[in-house]
Amino acid sequence: MYLQSTSNIMMVRPAAFGYNQETAGDNSFQHFSTEKDVQAQALHEFDSAVSQIREAGVNVFVLQDTHPPLRPDAIFPNNWISMMHDGTVYLFPMLAKNRRIERLLAWENLLQRHFQIKQVKDWSATEAKEQYLEGTGSIIFDHLHRIAYASASIRTDKSLFFDYCSTIAYKPVFFNATNQNAQPYYHTNVILSVGKSLAVICSEAIENEHERAHVLKHLRNAEKEVIEISREQVNSFAGNILQVASNAGESVLIMSRRALLSYDSAQLEKLKNHGQILSLSIDQIEETGGGSARCMLAEIFLPTK
Repeated sequence: MYLQSTSNIMMVRPAAFGYNQETAGDNSFQHFSTEKDVQAQALHEFDSAVSQIREAGVNVFVLQDTHPPLRPDAIFPNNWISMMHDGTVYLFPMLAKNRRIERLLAWENLLQRHFQIKQVKDWSATEAKEQYLEGTGSIIFDHLHRIAYASASIRTDKSLFFDYCSTIAYKPVFFNATNQNAQPYYHTNVILSVGKSLAVICSEAIENEHERAHVLKHLRNAEKEVIEISREQVNSFAGNILQVASNAGESVLIMSRRALLSYDSAQLEKLKNHGQILSLSIDQIEETGGGSARCMLAEIFLPTK
């Protein structure tokens, strides 16, 4: 059975969080911090986030980062791993060399205690051909309808995306999305989130009318309530949210405090119809790392032991 939301997530507690020069070229959300103890602030935000999510009834499995080597973006594991319903773990090709070593973390030791891993498929060999597909940063899944959405960028190779969708038997929906400066968004998950019964999307970022209509058609045909956000709200990570399930079977919408504050009252009312809103205070992580709440969460759909 393919579930859209899971009550099991993996998070990586960073050992050396900081500004990643290797990813700054195409990630306009990153900003260099002049504050002295960015790592300590990030740890405080991370630990508070884990506590909040657990209090909401969601199982959090924490993987501890190690230093050395330096992994400034280890806090964002959703880009290198996907743990699917059939027991398959996929490892993805990454653009930044200092992000590729995140795949070397002891994730198998953590997951094998609780879940069934039937096979591991490593797609990272395409890095040698400069073809990248950065997990659920690049790909937004509608597991219920077996549809995958992706927007073009240097980190999301079109041919690789189609190959991956063929492998997992999902229908691919590929499109182009750009910011106010006509630059591609580095990841799809800053402009699109798909939950069980909702979709949050910045459709104005899809300037090609045919592509925009194509994406919206698939979302509406899948009976999602479409909640539109602006490019300005994207800058506050309003699209970088994730619907998960509590152990009691209740829906929880995880987002950052910055994202929450960016929604207008009408958008908030719509969101509340789809679950409890859980906002995380992760200002330092967002500002320095250029990623938000959804980026910190790697969903675990693997069968339990």
